[in-house]
Amino acid sequence: RGLVEPSATPAEQEAAAAALLALTGGAGGAAAAVKAGALPPLVRLLSTDSVKAGWGCPADEAMAVLRNLAESDDTVRAVAAEPGVVGATVSTLQRALSGPGGAESAAAALACLAVAGKRAEIVREGGVEALSAVLQGGSAAAKTQAVRALSSLAEDEASHAALAESALGPLVELAGGD
Repeated sequence: RGLVEPSATPAEQEAAAAALLALTGGAGGAAAAVKAGALPPLVRLLSTDSVKAGWGCPADEAMAVLRNLAESDDTVRAVAAEPGVVGATVSTLQRALSGPGGAESAAAALACLAVAGKRAEIVREGGVEALSAVLQGGSAAAKTQAVRALSSLAEDEASHAALAESALGPLVELAGGD
């Protein structure tokens, strides 16, 4: 059964996401997964409001797969072109802030999507606020990825107002070592 097939059980979704995670972490696996049509079901799964954050759940593993795809030079453009990917990633990041998993992968994926030309969409979808929240309460690894994403967003002058409003304080605090 498929990753987001309505009849798939959470255990089946989790197993499918785990297999995709292993596949996309290896040489050529990201391109093969995109060619096989992995992006639409990943985005659908991550867009599901009923999905709860917590490592081991299908959404967190799906987010890690999306991160692998976004970090691959072979597939980042396909990820950026997938409808709904930015909104799904921002939503996953927001959910992950209240649970134990997913924030690092979501922030890393947003950093890659920003570099791939999705800065304006990230700002429009509330990504600056979600990334700023990571700076205030995420793990060290998640904070590092959030800073990467915010740094990329700062390269676009159109995002400066949103960055000044939401991210400037947490960035200054983080830079000061507090």
